[in-house]
Amino acid sequence: MRAFDTADSLGEPYPGLRPFRRDEAHIFFGRETTIDDMVERLAAHHFLAVTGLSGSGKSSLARTGLLDALDRGLLVEAGSLWRIADFRPGGDPLARLAEALLATTASDASAENRALTEAKLAQGPLGLVQVLDEIKFPATTNLLVLVDQFEEIFRYRKGAARDDVDAFVAMLLASANQRKRPIYVVITMRSDFLGECAQFANLAETINHGQFHTPRLTRDQCRQAIEEPARVYGGCVEEALVTRLLNDIGGNPDQLPLLQHVLMLLWQRARGRTADVQPLLTLADYESLGGVGAMGLEADAAVDAETRGSNGALSDHADRVLAELTSEQQRLAQILFRALTESDSAGDRAVRRPVSLANAAAIADVPVENLLPVIEAFRRVRPKLSHAARARAAQARDRPRHQPRKPDSAMDQAAAMGARRIPIGGGVSRH
Repeated sequence: MRAFDTADSLGEPYPGLRPFRRDEAHIFFGRETTIDDMVERLAAHHFLAVTGLSGSGKSSLARTGLLDALDRGLLVEAGSLWRIADFRPGGDPLARLAEALLATTASDASAENRALTEAKLAQGPLGLVQVLDEIKFPATTNLLVLVDQFEEIFRYRKGAARDDVDAFVAMLLASANQRKRPIYVVITMRSDFLGECAQFANLAETINHGQFHTPRLTRDQCRQAIEEPARVYGGCVEEALVTRLLNDIGGNPDQLPLLQHVLMLLWQRARGRTADVQPLLTLADYESLGGVGAMGLEADAAVDAETRGSNGALSDHADRVLAELTSEQQRLAQILFRALTESDSAGDRAVRRPVSLANAAAIADVPVENLLPVIEAFRRVRPKLSHAARARAAQARDRPRHQPRKPDSAMDQAAAMGARRIPIGGGVSRH
């Protein structure tokens, strides 16, 4: 059994660098009031734009917090019957929507039917309503269209794809405005792309009415996010560590992914040295890991010289992983992470570039199999488990597993770590 399979089968209170999943509401703390406000705004407008800085938790807030609230019937007038079409738009948003729609309605997902559904969606602004009518989608069931990382469409709105992107945006707005079908639209988007929305008719106006800007966590909310997930899994966090973490992250929303990553490492250390006793996350372990560290350009400035100290658990972990790769794998890692990140036209914003595994392999001019060890090396966390913990992990093999990671999510998590150390073109090295 692989190390990350063991971790998944045991369950983890902290997700690390990836966003929270829909099935992780039990470890999602500190956002209760925020979620109530989101539900109210979605109820009023059928459209919600969840905006915020990179790393502020937009995707987790929408996918975990909001969807759990809808499942529990907190949007009272809509009830609790929901189907979710959850996707990232990439360079072909209508195709991505068609795929997500077929998945959530348990329809025929053959390539032929996906192409047919995409063509029907493209017929006009009410194409989504017409598709639901044709498949006899239950009139009393709500459909939520969740478009994560909506800013991806701005990169692709050029050339032949321009008309498709415009049609996609027009369809989202029309679907949210009509009332024949209970359709709700939620997008997540980096707030530094808000100005780009004026490129589309009525998009900026709709966002003005339905925007929810992700607020910073208060100190008390951060404390909940640190302490409560460990309690859910029978552990606890040393008070001195809680205080230190709160001081180190301050009010910087960029630090939230790093906070979750270091908490994941601390949990795995604590679990690795215990058998049946309560795992304890300690300040001593935190300091030995190098602390939270920094993200983005601040981190780049902090690691220019070898004589400087640790830049945090994430950077140190990335350094160790990179050093363990062969020279050929290090070359592939550089190609891979440059392919996953680019600067925008102004050169001052880093934009995630969606790249399939097959395309990444083509760019590197190697078989897909050659990239898999590189991706997995950066994605996984390999805790040192005690003999008792290993035995407990073996007993957990038959427990229900979480949903498997899709290749895109594995590459995203690897990119979040690897891009910390591999320079990206244009002098930008954050994702």
